[in-house]
This record gives sequence, C-alpha cells and structure tokens, in this order.
Amino acid sequence: MINSAAYRLGGNYRDIRTKSYQELEERAHCDLNRRLRNLAQRLAENGATKSKVSSLSKMDVIESDPKLKEIYTSVVKEISIGSIKIG
Repeated sequence: MINSAAYRLGGNYRDIRTKSYQELEERAHCDLNRRLRNLAQRLAENGATKSKVSSLSKMDVIESDPKLKEIYTSVVKEISIGSIKIG
C-alpha cells in the first residue's frame, strides 16, 4: 500500500515511509529506533546470527507488536487514501 501511494504521489518512497514511521511513533507514543536497538540486542544475546541481527528493520519491530501493527495498518491506509499529507 505504501508503494502504491508513493507511486501515485510522485514516487518519493523514502519520504512516505519516513512519514508513516513518524505518524506511528506519534500515535503509539513509542520510539521505533529504541525498540529496534532493543530487539537487535535481545536477538544477539539469544544467539542469533550477525546477518540476522544486522538485517533487522523497523518493519520487524512493527510486526513483533500487535498494537503497533494495528496502528501502522491504519496509518498506511490513511496515507494511501490521502488523508495524511506528505511533505
């Protein structure tokens, strides 16, 4: 949905993805970067491979938390229909 919204709005994928993460952080009152660091640290402590730890993204954090997943889904839907302005 984000990719189609980016295509429709001119193809600036990075800005749209960044805006979606910012909107999620505001609504969920969370820090995705901190959660990403914590997830990477937990995986490393539990013996995950270095490639697995280094390939983590904010989407992995969102997928691991049902509350964040639900909020992010609504944010993406709003971006795709145009009710959240980008830029």
